[in-house]
Amino acid sequence: MNYKMMYVKAPGVIKLLGEHAVVYGKTAVAAAIDLYTKAEVIERSDHIIIELSDINRSISFEKHDIEEMKDRISNIKELIKESDKERTALLAILSNFNNVNYHIKISSSIPMQKGLASSAALSVAFATLLAKLNNIDDEKSIIEIARIGEKIFHENENAGLIDTNTSFYGGIVIFNKKTGIDRINKELDISIIDTGPKKSTAETVAHVANLYKEKTFYVESILDDIERQTQLGIKAIREDNYEELINAMCKDHQLLRELGVSTYNLDKVVEIAMQEGAGAKLSGGGGGGIAIALNLNERAIEKIKAMNFDIINAKITNQAAQYFLQS
Repeated sequence: MNYKMMYVKAPGVIKLLGEHAVVYGKTAVAAAIDLYTKAEVIERSDHIIIELSDINRSISFEKHDIEEMKDRISNIKELIKESDKERTALLAILSNFNNVNYHIKISSSIPMQKGLASSAALSVAFATLLAKLNNIDDEKSIIEIARIGEKIFHENENAGLIDTNTSFYGGIVIFNKKTGIDRINKELDISIIDTGPKKSTAETVAHVANLYKEKTFYVESILDDIERQTQLGIKAIREDNYEELINAMCKDHQLLRELGVSTYNLDKVVEIAMQEGAGAKLSGGGGGGIAIALNLNERAIEKIKAMNFDIINAKITNQAAQYFLQS
């Protein structure tokens, strides 16, 4: 095998429906998009070198770093407290493999810290590449290793289950804590609107948790309504009924707004989309960042661009995380 010619691409992820409610046992729907993180072998090396080209950082590891992490990996509560998230996450993933003496470059077309699961795609691409180099094909093991990185990036022991599975398998992924994961093969054009900086997911999740403590009955009623819209959206996806999917998305956004995780900019994008017969909603943790939209017409696009928001035309893709040998 020519290691110099090997690379893995893993897709970014959007949340179609059910974010925040999923924390409380409801259903969430995520989808892989055709923006990718690429992890590639540059060369064999006496030292382990991971080059993060998008943030212009190169991290080196020695053998003793790996051995030390192997002793610490079971204590995820301590690892998520580490201040250097990139170094800790990469090292934690590396510690699950024996054959790791490479110079590996990681690059991405996924905007960072916007709610597009850039860290999940990084963790999946990196773990999948290392698994291939170690002749490991156990999909569940690879996903669990990638999740370690997500837990560290998001400082949450429960993070990453939806995003890593969606980035690894591609397509549309339906997740519920009780029933597990289901997947739909579907490709669909979608617009991603960047409304500006966002709060961390940890911050918005904490906000909802505090609201739940203060107004339990009120929040539970909203979560039940979100679940209803999610189920209607899933039915619409299966039946290719995009008018009903648009309705579910818009109603879902209004419910998330009631939970206090939207912003003026996100609400304005949804308002414009609805005025023009399209559908839109925040995607992910909220508190800024991206909105996703279906069926935006030219007038809606012009209005959104007039607000100085960037629009990315993307596609929900069935492309899973895959390794390639360059020709």
